[in-house]
Amino acid sequence: MQFVFKSKNYSRNACLIALLFFLTSFFSCHQAKKQSSEARNGKLDLSAYNFETDGTVLLKGEWEFYWQQYLQGLDFEQVKPSIIATVPNSWGNYEIEKGKKLSREGYATYRLLVKVPAQYKENELLGIKTKFIATNYALFIQNKLVNHPHNLGTSAETTEGYYNPDVYYFTPQRDTVEIVLHIANYAGRLGGITQAITLGKASQIRRSYEATMMISFFLFGVLVVMGCYHISLYIFRQKEAATLWFAFFCFTIAIRILVTDDYYLTDLFPQAPFELGNKLSYLTFYLAVPLLAVFINTLYPQDFSKWVRKICVVIGGIFSLSVLLTKGFFYSQFLIYFQVTTLLAIAYAIYFVIRILLKDREGSITFAVGMLTIFAAAVNDILVANFVFQLPSIMPVGLFVFVFSQTLILSKKFSNAFSQVESLSTELRMNNEQLELTVKQRTMELNEANESLSQNLEELRTNIELINDQNKAIKAQNHSITSSINYAKNIQQNILPSVQTIQQQFPDSFLIFKPKDIVSGDFYYFNQKGNKLILAAVDCTGHGVPGAFMSLIGYEILNELFDYHHIIEPAHILKGLHIGIRKLLKQESSISRDGMDIALVVIDKEKRELKFAGAKNPLVYIENGKMEVINGDNLHIGGHASGEEIQFTQTTIPLPKNEGEFSFYLFSDGYHDQFGGEDNKKLMKRHFRELLFQIQSMPMHEQETLLTEWHEDWKGAIPQTDDVLVIGARV
Repeated sequence: MQFVFKSKNYSRNACLIALLFFLTSFFSCHQAKKQSSEARNGKLDLSAYNFETDGTVLLKGEWEFYWQQYLQGLDFEQVKPSIIATVPNSWGNYEIEKGKKLSREGYATYRLLVKVPAQYKENELLGIKTKFIATNYALFIQNKLVNHPHNLGTSAETTEGYYNPDVYYFTPQRDTVEIVLHIANYAGRLGGITQAITLGKASQIRRSYEATMMISFFLFGVLVVMGCYHISLYIFRQKEAATLWFAFFCFTIAIRILVTDDYYLTDLFPQAPFELGNKLSYLTFYLAVPLLAVFINTLYPQDFSKWVRKICVVIGGIFSLSVLLTKGFFYSQFLIYFQVTTLLAIAYAIYFVIRILLKDREGSITFAVGMLTIFAAAVNDILVANFVFQLPSIMPVGLFVFVFSQTLILSKKFSNAFSQVESLSTELRMNNEQLELTVKQRTMELNEANESLSQNLEELRTNIELINDQNKAIKAQNHSITSSINYAKNIQQNILPSVQTIQQQFPDSFLIFKPKDIVSGDFYYFNQKGNKLILAAVDCTGHGVPGAFMSLIGYEILNELFDYHHIIEPAHILKGLHIGIRKLLKQESSISRDGMDIALVVIDKEKRELKFAGAKNPLVYIENGKMEVINGDNLHIGGHASGEEIQFTQTTIPLPKNEGEFSFYLFSDGYHDQFGGEDNKKLMKRHFRELLFQIQSMPMHEQETLLTEWHEDWKGAIPQTDDVLVIGARV
């Protein structure tokens, strides 16, 4: 591969790359710098710490460590720590018995008591950012589970690997915040807290998380674009084989960004198997070294030893096969040997760089700056990964400088191509003169064609006028139809009870009611008889005008059952509603299968109990910080089944004696079936319930505001998918 890149411009560009590296490294280190207050004997005193002025803090130092135990809450008063462990570190480096290090496989509990500033107690939202925790964990803050661990067990059979660096928020309820981690490792060479956890104000943690993600995906984008660019270069000029190997190297490193550090693979593909991500993180390392060696050998075949290239390819292939054919706990133990091999390869590469500089090879200075930068970054990250010292990862900086150096070299090649373009311009001028003569002849022909087009244009104008008249008639008809539907909307609103009526009985409650069209196929129902309150969320077949008709039918039948037949048991109400729908729509003798799904509760204020029955739709309630879901029967109100065949399940839930300790939610499927987000996918039930759990402690009116804003942000520019109905109340 020939590069012509000499003269003063060449040295200036090389200096530019070096300056870019040092400035970016300084910025990276500056950004990564965090205040550090060391924990002592499982306690970290931050009472005099100011997050606004001092920034975030790394929770490193001495944590309580309980080997082969999962402890929580009052358990710590009865059990002493196995040891006081230094964090961050792998528990494979800990010793409970002198001279005997712990097994990499196992499970344990970490505990740290953090004394926060008094002004933050019950008054400030704080955040915690976890990084690489091997290989599955449950995080408890103030004795509350804040994440969703995947099969965290006590053996390899009951534990599933799951890397999930994430951000969690909480409000301190006491002066001292207890942070507990249950960690299990049966899938990797490292176990425990191997990277320090960060604590700070919620806004600081969020900004740090977003900045890191933005940088990572910027580098990911640069590498993918450069890979595609070099692939295109190879397609058009296949004798330049170095461009192909460099493209493969870019793609490999781009994938590695997704499966290391903040492990974005989990965010992009939540259902991706753990073993897939684990294998990719090792494969991208084992393949990057031989790919880089082949690329350099292709670029400088006279100076880079083909034997070194072959050795790198063979060793990389052997390690890659071990990853593909074995389990994570086995192949991860050999990582250190490949790291040593990489350091030896770097030592040879430094010799190679010095050699091409001494021989003044074309493009050598720019290439040397890029190579030395990525070598320095690789050495730093290998030493950090083996706990030699604690510094931020600078591999992204090294990769950026390396790719940038290759771009400068390629830009010189294109400048040579431009000189050839200038030589062709003279020939093009001569051709243009000949073309001008041809254009004059064609102009005469076009004038004749224009006359014919003018006649056609007149005919088009006549047709357009006819279309405009038709459009006016259609608009008038549409206006009439819309006016009728708006009138129907007023009727529907007048029939349904007002929010104020509901909140007289449920002061701490909210109602989100957003029809997809002018009128809604969803409706809510509220009634009262003595000490008994009935509340329901109903989703009728269809939406718009057909759904609105069904909602009026359902509302009147519910009134009749409750007010005139005095039916107060939820299961009996649903059965009566089912019979009423079938009778009114004559479904015994017709093909109509219209009906509705419903979640209905009856609350006895005197007995302090709640009864629930549902058709398709569930009841979600939260008591003592724990969420429970009672699914409705897999039956539909209306349709095939007769009233004698169908039976609904009724669930009775005792309510706490003190008001305000129990909250519940009724909803249709419109909220969680909304398409949106970056991938234009449904929100899904699980994410909706997680959102309800995260906001459980807020007042209901604040929950209403947050849910409404969150739904709008998720939906974005995508049209509303269905009618939306969500009811929440605290009793």
